[in-house]
Amino acid sequence: MDEWILLDEVDVIALWPKEQQKNVESSKWQERKEALEVLAQLIEKHPRLSTVSMTIYGEVMDNLKKILAHDSNINVVAVALRVLGGLARGLRNQFSCFVSMVWSVMLEKAKDKKPAVQSALGIALDAVSDSCGSDRITKDLCEHLLKPNPQSKQCLCSFLFRYFIRQNELSMEFAKAVLPIVVKLVSDSSPSVREAACSSLGSARRLLGKGLDVFLNPLISEKTKLDKQYATMEFSVLYCYVYQVASKKWQERKEAFDSILSIMESAPRVAISPQLQQIMTTILKVMDKDVNINVASTCAKSMTKLALSMRTDFAVMVMAVVFDKLKEKKAVLRSELVELCDAAATTTPLECYTEAVCDGLAKSNPQSRAQTALFLSRLLSRHNSSTFPIEAIKQIMPGILKCSSDADGEVREAAFRVMAAILRCVGMPASKRFLCTLILFEKIRAEFGDKAAPEILRLRVSITKNPKVRWPVVLDVTRL
Repeated sequence: MDEWILLDEVDVIALWPKEQQKNVESSKWQERKEALEVLAQLIEKHPRLSTVSMTIYGEVMDNLKKILAHDSNINVVAVALRVLGGLARGLRNQFSCFVSMVWSVMLEKAKDKKPAVQSALGIALDAVSDSCGSDRITKDLCEHLLKPNPQSKQCLCSFLFRYFIRQNELSMEFAKAVLPIVVKLVSDSSPSVREAACSSLGSARRLLGKGLDVFLNPLISEKTKLDKQYATMEFSVLYCYVYQVASKKWQERKEAFDSILSIMESAPRVAISPQLQQIMTTILKVMDKDVNINVASTCAKSMTKLALSMRTDFAVMVMAVVFDKLKEKKAVLRSELVELCDAAATTTPLECYTEAVCDGLAKSNPQSRAQTALFLSRLLSRHNSSTFPIEAIKQIMPGILKCSSDADGEVREAAFRVMAAILRCVGMPASKRFLCTLILFEKIRAEFGDKAAPEILRLRVSITKNPKVRWPVVLDVTRL
């Protein structure tokens, strides 16, 4: 039940002090503002207003109209709109006799950019439009929607959005008059106007359903034109991209891949297509062959974004190239390649690119071997005993064991990191199966012992006891 119906009607004009009523026309804006605030507070305290005689509101409405039309102080205008909205809510349908007096003036204030005025105006427009039929507001609303001011168009489209939401049904006369204008505003030069217009059409769709399509024909025909333009532009962009990729200037090549990277960053999810596969092949080829590290770094960034966006079967095509390219020591490229490895590894099981890992561990360049092993340690550190890739590790383990005795210290350390990751995943008993070569070494030591020969031990003891050993004097035979 509507609580408003249960309230008693109150004559707020009679409760409004006479002095304050006179101050509405004062030359001082503070007095005008204070007088209207007193009335606004009375209306808020007594939401249901007296309808015994509507003439008591005539003078107030005249003053409100003058303030909205001519007052330059935004504070006074904001309070006047607040009073106007309160009167409309308090009188409801009885307020309809005043709509023609103030509606056009209210719409004129839609061009005001001040937040205080815009906030109060939106509330007042909603209240006044709810007090009468749509036929009373149609003509002036259409006229102001056609005005060139973008602030006014945005404000009124936002009003229509709220108006359609509050309605249970929509008058076809109102729809035929207003919606064609709103459809035109969808193509307005101002983004805020376009957004507000689309929002209002969305709320109208709730009322009209598929009937709204009748009004959208201009947009459909416009879409056909845009599709043709898009096809032409797509060819031009592709031609420009191919030209830049093949350029001899590294700056132009980098610019081409920067454009791809910006597109990837704005697309959280990417669908595979023949064109995208062709672009991916080009990026991978340039990343592998281009001697400029800035270009290769941008290619690696682009492939990383693609890996995160596609999330399927990505590692197979990139790992072999990346493991070879990791021989580069420059941080600007290596850091991007490392990120690409880690991102691609989440798209494909390790079993699918085991051969690429084995080849990376067997590279002649120690940096490639070390970085491949470090990648493997990072990957395995994200596994647990249930997800551990047993078959893949069985194939990779000979290369890891070989790297554990590598001449390069970084390679050995990286190999030990892999062993530690395996131990963390499966525990000591299970990890012994993978570290069989080390177990064999233990057996050899147990069989042959780790003690030196007796004569060597005696020599060591003698040196320990007599650190200052006097070596025999060497004779100079030339003096004999």
